[in-house]
Amino acid sequence: MEFAKFVSQLKKAKPLPVYGVYGDEAFLIDQAVDLIKEKVLEGEDPSACCVEYDAAEGISPAAVFDELRTLPFFSKKRVAFVRNAQAFIKGHGESIIRYCESPSKTGALILVASAIDSRTRVAKAIGAAGVLVSCKGMRARDVAGWIVRQGRERGKQIAPRAVQILIENAGTDLSQLAMHIEKLSVYVGDKKQIAEADVEALVGPDRERASYELGSAIRKKQPAVALKVLRDILASDDNAKYWLVASLAREIRTIWSVRRLLARGASDADIVSAAPFTRSWVSGYKQEVRPYRPEELRQKYRLLLDADIRNKTSGMDPALSLECLVIELCR
Repeated sequence: MEFAKFVSQLKKAKPLPVYGVYGDEAFLIDQAVDLIKEKVLEGEDPSACCVEYDAAEGISPAAVFDELRTLPFFSKKRVAFVRNAQAFIKGHGESIIRYCESPSKTGALILVASAIDSRTRVAKAIGAAGVLVSCKGMRARDVAGWIVRQGRERGKQIAPRAVQILIENAGTDLSQLAMHIEKLSVYVGDKKQIAEADVEALVGPDRERASYELGSAIRKKQPAVALKVLRDILASDDNAKYWLVASLAREIRTIWSVRRLLARGASDADIVSAAPFTRSWVSGYKQEVRPYRPEELRQKYRLLLDADIRNKTSGMDPALSLECLVIELCR
């Protein structure tokens, strides 16, 4: 079931014993989990009746199912929430199937995974006992409609041009957009409409997003894309020539850190806590940095050092110097 349909049906549906939530859009996943907890626990404090597990750290089915079958003390229901559940589902499919055939009447199991193959027996068992919720990343053309709906939920109408500027300045990351929409709703006060001028006043070009896009083009070794992003940054931010080298240096350090974490088998949560980006970017980032080796990263550090010295000691145009640096980093 798609996320939007799930949300529309959740209010009139009864709490279910099993929920499988999967996809690559972290913001929607977090929303789905929060809505499920609210539905199951009926306003009770989750800290008193919800136990969270991270399957990446290794958990046994017995521990999870015993928790669910334990009678609740402070509420009518108990919740067991399993993050990074793809390995748990794959490794303990038969145990999950047996639980789904006879689930606890006072417990709700939430399995959150990057992917769940709906054709498998375990997925069908989850769907039979409860529901599978797909939280896939939105297509760019669907984000505008999502922004309008988010504004409507806050009692605001967002003008079409305001929606367009919001996407241009803040990108399509839903968690970032939700934060900006909340700020805009407070900013306009009693006004019913969020106008173009409101977005321009409150939401400037997102330096974090621009830096990530430039870093992504460099990680993928796409010089044409990297040059376009670089020129867009320079055109929109007069101060960019002063901070871009430092930003690219942080990018190389982040690649190095994430490579080390991947080598240790770290979870997505560990990577997010160590890297300057949101959870929704983790999956793509991991794929982009896997090919990098220490010697290549050392070479890129030397390129950054040379560029920094060149910018401070030569009469070369800073924009041209940055373009040369970006091309070299893409090799």
